[in-house]
Amino acid sequence: MFFHRTTSYALRALLYFAEFPIGKIFNSGEIAENTHLPKEYISKILQQLSKYNIVSSRKGKGGGFYLSKEVRDIKLIDVVIAVEDNFDLDLCVFGISKCSSACECPIHESYGKLKEEFKSMLINYNIGQLDKINYKNFPFV
Repeated sequence: MFFHRTTSYALRALLYFAEFPIGKIFNSGEIAENTHLPKEYISKILQQLSKYNIVSSRKGKGGGFYLSKEVRDIKLIDVVIAVEDNFDLDLCVFGISKCSSACECPIHESYGKLKEEFKSMLINYNIGQLDKINYKNFPFV
């Protein structure tokens, strides 16, 4: 249930947007520089987020990316679904196609509880709740 680096980068970019009023436009270079992310990679991530209406873009001079909605309206699950390929919380750690009580693996009960708590966190937390985090001081890998 760990995310790819893409999700981490998407969250960092969205936390950067959260520091400013909605509608403020940033080009990918500005975002990359201020979040210490690779410019080409963050551009692709932002394009993916725009497909899910989390951010929008404007082409041309003065163009760039901006939030499509308030940070309190962007759930963590929305970001994960937008950038994680084939995201599925029902996968079994043992490779069973769908983790369920009908096909219990040896750790089904414990793992099931963990998955439900994790799913609840993704559904109930939004970017607005995270925007007080000073991510700039994190020792990113």
